[in-house]
Amino acid sequence: MTYLNQIFGIIKKDITTELRAKEAVTAMLVFGLMVIVIFNFAFNLSSQEQITITPGLLWVAFIFAGILGLNHSFSAEHENNCLQGMMLTPMPRSAIYIGKLATSSIFMFISEIFMLFFFIWLFDVRFTGKWPHLFLVMFLGTIGYCIVGTLFSAIAVGTRVRVFLLPILQFPIVIPVIIASVEATAVLLEEDAAIGYFDWLKILLSFNIIFFTVCVLLFDYILEE
Repeated sequence: MTYLNQIFGIIKKDITTELRAKEAVTAMLVFGLMVIVIFNFAFNLSSQEQITITPGLLWVAFIFAGILGLNHSFSAEHENNCLQGMMLTPMPRSAIYIGKLATSSIFMFISEIFMLFFFIWLFDVRFTGKWPHLFLVMFLGTIGYCIVGTLFSAIAVGTRVRVFLLPILQFPIVIPVIIASVEATAVLLEEDAAIGYFDWLKILLSFNIIFFTVCVLLFDYILEE
């Protein structure tokens, strides 16, 4: 098997498992929609306040829903020592990490699409003509969030308090991703979306490249521990 085939094999396994169980995406989607509904009743925003506040509310829903998916990422492999079986297969450990990163990002992005349109319907925000830019921010922000989250999910899965340990480890590291994603989304709600948008995009790209390299290098040692 080639390296890419090994990665695609892990992705296919996780997607097949999710299609049967419907655990990760359903949990993220229900939790995210509940958060959005609560925000809708808690805030009565003017048109100017929408530009300032709604991007943060949207990404709060994304982030907290994503924690549920990342907690589920390695939980199935941890049961019955399935992770040990994956480690015994003749594949680089980095292929396991990249496969898990891809599936976590796919599940989270699918949930975000549904949450986004529900959010737009409730809060009446407009991204007319800026959808490609918005989806690019969501894609890069989700990837950056899952790059770190997948690594820490592998660390936390063997502990009794993994539900609490993962956000404690992850949130301080992904602060640049959260800030850049919120600010880039806020820029898209303004009339001139070009000002500042690409600066925040560069931060997201830089974070993703740096931490992806670091996490790939560290993952082998984490699995050994």
